[in-house]
Amino acid sequence: MIGKNRNELDQMILGYNGIDASIVNLLEILTAGCREKDNALKLACESKVYLSHNYACECIGELGAIEPSHLPRKYAETQSFAFFITDDAFIQNSLTELIRALQSEENTTIMDRFALAIQETLKTYGVGPEASTPKHKIWKQFPQTHKELMVPFLSSRYTMGQVLEPVQVSPIYGSKMGGSFQAWTHNWICHLIFTIKTDKRNLLEVCLPSMKQNHRTLMHFLPHILLHSLLEGSSDDLSKCYTEFMAVINSFERPKLPPNTEFDLAALSTSSNVPEPRAIISEEPDRSQCMKVIFVLLDFLERWLREWQWQRNAAGRDDGNYKKILFFMSKFCKLQLGKCSFRCGEYSRALMYLEDYIANNQQELENNLYFLTKIYAQLDEPDAVSGVSALRNREPTIQQRILELEVAGKLSDAVACYERIPPPLKLRHLQGLIQCYLDLDNVNTALNFTEGAVEKQPEYEGVLLEMQAEPLWRLNRYDDLDELLKKHGLKDNNSWGVNIGRALLQIGTQSKFSETLKILRSQQIDSLAATSLEEGIYQHGYESIVKLHALNELEQIETIVRELLLKSNDHKAAEWIINKLSSEWDLRIKVVQESTKIMEPILCLRRVALNQAKRLIKEQVPSAVPHIDSLLGESWLLSAKIARKAGIHQQAYTYTLKAEEYAPPKLFLERAKLHWLREEFEEALTTLNRGVEKLQGDLSEASRSDKQIMCAKAKLLIAIYNDKMSNVDTEVNTMHYKDALEMNKEWEKSYVLLGQYYDRIFQNYTSEDRDNKGSDIQIHMINYFGKSMLYGSNYVYQSMPRMLSIWFDYGTRLLEANSPTKDERKQNLLRMTKLIDNFLERLPSYIFLTAFSQIISRICHPQKEVYIELKAIIIKLLLEYPQQTMWMMISVIKSGYSIRARRCAEILGDSKLKNPAMIKLVTDFTKLAEKLIELCNKEIPENVNVTNINTLLRSLPRLLTKSDFSEIMVPTQKFRKLVLPNPDFKNAQHNPFPNHYVYIIGVEDEVAILQSLQRPRKITFRGSDGKGYIQMLKPKDDLRKDFRLMEFNDIVNQMLSKEPNSRQRRLNIRLYSVAPLNEECGLIEWIPKLVGLRNILTAIYKQKGLNMRGKELREAAYNLRDPLSRKREIFEKILLARHPPVLGEWFRRTFPDVQGWLTARTAYTRTTAVISMVGYILGLGDRHGENVLLDSISGDTVHVDFNCLFNKGETFEWPERVPFRLTHNMVSAMGPLGVEGTFRKSCACTLKVLRTHTDTLMSIVTPFVYDPLVSWPRNSTVGINAQNAERTNEQAVEHVRNIQLRLQGMIRTKGRPYSIALSVDGQINNIIEEAISVDNLCQMYLGWGAYL
Repeated sequence: MIGKNRNELDQMILGYNGIDASIVNLLEILTAGCREKDNALKLACESKVYLSHNYACECIGELGAIEPSHLPRKYAETQSFAFFITDDAFIQNSLTELIRALQSEENTTIMDRFALAIQETLKTYGVGPEASTPKHKIWKQFPQTHKELMVPFLSSRYTMGQVLEPVQVSPIYGSKMGGSFQAWTHNWICHLIFTIKTDKRNLLEVCLPSMKQNHRTLMHFLPHILLHSLLEGSSDDLSKCYTEFMAVINSFERPKLPPNTEFDLAALSTSSNVPEPRAIISEEPDRSQCMKVIFVLLDFLERWLREWQWQRNAAGRDDGNYKKILFFMSKFCKLQLGKCSFRCGEYSRALMYLEDYIANNQQELENNLYFLTKIYAQLDEPDAVSGVSALRNREPTIQQRILELEVAGKLSDAVACYERIPPPLKLRHLQGLIQCYLDLDNVNTALNFTEGAVEKQPEYEGVLLEMQAEPLWRLNRYDDLDELLKKHGLKDNNSWGVNIGRALLQIGTQSKFSETLKILRSQQIDSLAATSLEEGIYQHGYESIVKLHALNELEQIETIVRELLLKSNDHKAAEWIINKLSSEWDLRIKVVQESTKIMEPILCLRRVALNQAKRLIKEQVPSAVPHIDSLLGESWLLSAKIARKAGIHQQAYTYTLKAEEYAPPKLFLERAKLHWLREEFEEALTTLNRGVEKLQGDLSEASRSDKQIMCAKAKLLIAIYNDKMSNVDTEVNTMHYKDALEMNKEWEKSYVLLGQYYDRIFQNYTSEDRDNKGSDIQIHMINYFGKSMLYGSNYVYQSMPRMLSIWFDYGTRLLEANSPTKDERKQNLLRMTKLIDNFLERLPSYIFLTAFSQIISRICHPQKEVYIELKAIIIKLLLEYPQQTMWMMISVIKSGYSIRARRCAEILGDSKLKNPAMIKLVTDFTKLAEKLIELCNKEIPENVNVTNINTLLRSLPRLLTKSDFSEIMVPTQKFRKLVLPNPDFKNAQHNPFPNHYVYIIGVEDEVAILQSLQRPRKITFRGSDGKGYIQMLKPKDDLRKDFRLMEFNDIVNQMLSKEPNSRQRRLNIRLYSVAPLNEECGLIEWIPKLVGLRNILTAIYKQKGLNMRGKELREAAYNLRDPLSRKREIFEKILLARHPPVLGEWFRRTFPDVQGWLTARTAYTRTTAVISMVGYILGLGDRHGENVLLDSISGDTVHVDFNCLFNKGETFEWPERVPFRLTHNMVSAMGPLGVEGTFRKSCACTLKVLRTHTDTLMSIVTPFVYDPLVSWPRNSTVGINAQNAERTNEQAVEHVRNIQLRLQGMIRTKGRPYSIALSVDGQINNIIEEAISVDNLCQMYLGWGAYL
């Protein structure tokens, strides 16, 4: 089914509205299936089979290795914390767990054990349906199904069948009583229970049999049993607990290895193809499982301490229970725990423990940087690895350097380092060097080196023979491979390289091939199952998923070989079969993560399998060989393209040489691009010209269309390269751009670039010449930008805003024209307007919605012709998208400026909008806006925090509940988001609003009043889907800039999601709906679970007893005119001393799960980087602690209140001096790397995307800055009429120039306004230094909170 619907599947994955929920659900089911013990169910994850439930379970391999960043992040659910087993939360959670275990059990004897536990829990705590029972409130919390199940146990008479005996052995682990994991846990729990007081012990004894039967039940009870043992047991009991812990921990200190096998903590491979060391043998059973139990218990005790201190503040630290647990936890060495975690594969936990150790032993940071590097390498965090390198004070060792280079993908440099190691090489070095040769496609070198190493170091023969398999099958030396696999040491070897070799040899022998494929798939599923123990299975197991993807394609080749051999005389069938495979592979590769490390193994196996297929069929089906060669050529070309984009130019060049053998038609284009990147400019142009000549001499009808497209691409590159080099004059290069356009008149990019080239010529005209000599150029620009949108929407945010700006501004300047040229310019305006009208008819209406804010802002345009056309655009949008259009128009409809309101009334009164439904919708929309404005402006007493709508404005709920009230969309980001079509998929009926909207049917009565300066009101709309939608009504604030900035951020998010590097890092800005109702108030979508940065920090300082009261702060404050030295002294010695960095503690408490903690912290670091860069470019200020919030579900940084734009903060009484907020708390919360690594790389990645799309951003920003709706001050008293309605802010030109200079890498320095243009890294370094500079921070206004 998937194969037949591949195109539709890819649309569900790659659509610009995000991945379809059904695909996400399917992947969750499949990855969860990896944990199943049933092999049949596991293999359902690998291939399409029918399960007993009579539906086809699609395989992961056939679905494809969908890039993890396309999937939404998963968050671990955090239950309410219970301190003791007598807490209500523990009782309820225990009953819920026991009911779950009972319902999932089939054995009646075991079911009785769960029944006994439920019976005794209900009895002991007095949980029952009668109101008189002590814990009746707990009973009420259960769903009806659970209540019905528990009722019989209120009167049942199950009894304990055996008497427990205390265990005297210590430690139990490693003794005869700990001979298995189950025996160890059972006997240890028995021991712990006997150290607890009788009142609790009796219940735990009857629950013990149920714990023995179910691991999940055991892990629910064990942490609290241990807790009570530590609190209620003797000092000897505490000592025995510690001994038990250490027995397990110490078992990881000296791992036992089989002979001739080396295992070193340093031996880390960044490639999945390196054979791993043989399994570590241990006398103790299930060590890893036992160690994970220890980790769970330590996590619980850490959280208990944290929650206890949080709830009881400073007094909690003096409590006896707290001191006991703290004493016990202090006995463990965090560094030792970190190394144990690492050996268990718990890399997130290893990082947490190492950070804790470094936090308490700062002098040990340098000594543990290599360990930190290894952890980040295993977490697949190359950004963080680079950050560790930046912290190093001394030169790295050769081993450290190799690891950093391999993680960074600099394999040629890694090879050079390996070759510096004096022989004889250790096994891990041999493995790493061979893998580097293979990854660099130096396959012959890899084979020769391996064969030589076998002779020189025979002690490693087994592993080295195994590593010979891959070079042999990559070189198509199948006879040698066959001989190799017959050797005694490899007969039973099931490594990846060896089994792939077997599968390739077995192509054409279906039964043997299928058996080998089954083994390979089972190995990957087992690997995924091991990953499934923690959140993020898909991300962490992605390499296994990539291998399943590759195995599916290997199976396709085997099938095709058999099909071709069956139809050996049918030439058309052979062509059809290969072309079908090519099309499917083109679609499959689109969903894969775009990186050399991930894609190259897939492409490599494709080529090897195709060459083997060609070898097998060339004699019987020679007609298929040219088609296979074509596929091989395209594969090499794709490898070259990926390597070029990754900046691996030498590797890309190697791939183009390999592609030469198959002469793919597009090879010259790839070569030219590579020459250009290597700054071989003349070679690039020569290659392009030569390719164009060859194509134009061979434009046969059969392939004319494809060759014309290639020719157009080549000619456009010629024009671009000549433009960048200033190689020819403007007339000649204009002809180059036009030649490219003539060659392919249905290509969006050629129209856009020609329009932009004309625009650059136009910008060089003087202001006098622009509307005289430049009139025709402006008409051409409108024509080309408009036509571009007929053929795609990739450049719509460049084309539409610029096209409209040219038209609007030309009309505005016509007012000032001299009479000799006025008539001619009037005619030119009419020509422009006619072009716009033509595009209004031909373009999809939603294309104009992309610039609706710009359109509605010019509603008061003084030129009649322009206004009439504007009116036509708005009417068309109202008819097609009334909900979205009305929410964007409503602030102008209700504007306090009469000319705006009058123009809107004229538009809404047009005859085309006179149908009853539209009249009713507009009327109801207007009434709703009026009521919301009235509610927003209602005076509410200072001491009131909660009120109700019926008291404030009873007419609002009456209006919404009227039977004939129109369907009005709830204004949320999800429903308002405009989704453009993906150009990779053709869809004639594109729906720009695929998220079907929910409409308002009422409003909840309660209104919460927020305690900020404007006292905004929180209301809840009832939606037609039965859900509540919370909105914030914000009075006394102009939200039009916030709305425009949300639009801008949405476009930035689209740019980031299209760029592989930023998409894979999940760089984005959190969006929410902003709906201005007029110039003074509006609606803001409420994002739940957000906490203000200031609130977080002040709560922690208060809990620690460090908070400074307002009076203390005012006494410590310095004056604006105080010298810098005094400001610095007070800032450092008083403010910072009383406010140490504590934000990291909030992450640990909010995200107690270790994987959730790391995911949230990484999300915080990256989202902080993105909004910092975007804010810096736009001059966003006023980033005090209330305007920066953190999401307690995801860790994302969310900014609000965007009214202080375009460096307005620099004009405050206390001028803002930092480019964005990056105080010591924010830096420390990023971990020991601080601004290095993840933050710096995320900043650079974001800024690079912004600078790459400078033209697009300036097309959007320029109308925004000049926007009359935004630039008119709210309290303006200037009379506004049609003649001056188009006036703009006098500083607009400077704002635009400053933004453009920042996008060009210019920075302001002392002594002169702007520096020379810096590189991305140089610019990042400069602005980060400014942001964290104490000299800058100490001069910020005290209320900004630079000390927080």
